[in-house]
Amino acid sequence: MKPAPGIPGLFIALMLTAAVNGQAAGEKDINMKLVLSEAKLVNVEGDTLKYPDITSDRELVALFFCFNGCTGCKISMKETLYPNHEMLKKKYGLEILVISKEEGAGRQRAADEYSGYPFRLLFDIDNRLFAAMPPGLYDNGKRMKAWPTLVLIDSEFHWRSANPFSIEQIEKSIIEIKVSESK
Repeated sequence: MKPAPGIPGLFIALMLTAAVNGQAAGEKDINMKLVLSEAKLVNVEGDTLKYPDITSDRELVALFFCFNGCTGCKISMKETLYPNHEMLKKKYGLEILVISKEEGAGRQRAADEYSGYPFRLLFDIDNRLFAAMPPGLYDNGKRMKAWPTLVLIDSEFHWRSANPFSIEQIEKSIIEIKVSESK
């Protein structure tokens, strides 16, 4: 099934889950289309962006939830996302967006921290995306709402998580969501 014109085929936000729609049994269904359409995001230049502005006609977008003081976020960015971003872009059409909830002076520190990477940095100023961020299933088998988080969202806005520390798990999640989207 192809997405409607103007609606991206797929979005990503960081975490790992094994369930078909990215959710464990009994977990609250998160309406990502509503969350994305209502979220207020600001770029480094101070421009306010909304859902269509951050996704446009991209085939695949990765939302990498992080904060500046997060050591795991820095490790994931340096060891997994950055070294593989060109391959992910060429192979899957992926653009990675860094989503931060930094405020005040923390925004400038985040801008400085991520300025060396080829990813757009957006600040979730009303915390809508962070509030909706689902708990992830990490390698140790524990479910927790933590940073860094990578969540995949298909064209119908069902979400799926990917382990932000494993390129193999990120690719597996991309393939799984593409397969489920084609059904």
